[in-house]
Amino acid sequence: MTFGQPTYFKEMNMKKKFLVGLATGLLVFGLIGMANATVLTFEDTVYATSGSGPYDLSFDEDYGGLDWSNYFGIFHAPEMGNYGYQNGTVSGDYALFNVYGTNVSVSSNNQFDWNGAWFGSVRNNSSSRVAVQGYRDNVRIYEDTISLDWGDPQWFEANWSDIDEVRFIGSWNSDYTRFAMDNFTFNEAAPVPEPATMILFGTGLLGLAAFTRRKNKK
Repeated sequence: MTFGQPTYFKEMNMKKKFLVGLATGLLVFGLIGMANATVLTFEDTVYATSGSGPYDLSFDEDYGGLDWSNYFGIFHAPEMGNYGYQNGTVSGDYALFNVYGTNVSVSSNNQFDWNGAWFGSVRNNSSSRVAVQGYRDNVRIYEDTISLDWGDPQWFEANWSDIDEVRFIGSWNSDYTRFAMDNFTFNEAAPVPEPATMILFGTGLLGLAAFTRRKNKK
């Protein structure tokens, strides 16, 4: 009996580690969805695929599963002339702009995490900037200012969690708050497991543990 103890305890430890690893993996799988970032490049909008002319003031209201407010326009950079528009794209030839530099917003019925986006000025003004705010249930949670560079788009790192609206605070017909925006990047909220799913998950873990105990007693 004495000689069998080291092997016995080694097997017990291996089984415990296996159970802990399995339980942890299942728990992570059950409680946390894979947070895959969505990057909206604006290369597949209605205007980009079938429109004509250098720009369209009627941007898709539900593009990318989000709700885009009025006064968001979309442009085709190669046709926009000698303004900052042609410098406002970082992927492809299409990007958004706030018409006349006014207020615009993007929102969702569900909370999301906003990673950030690329921004540039469409007017050659060194002091161009726009205020940006993040809301949850109509309560302002985040606030910052985006500096706008006419010659080179800049990445704005937001990392705002659990919001349902982003507002860009401009000024009507102002050259200082006109921006181009590309590659809007966000994470959709992970789904919360249903109670029945969690009960089934817990029952399965208890059954697995009971089976292992019975096997160890043999």
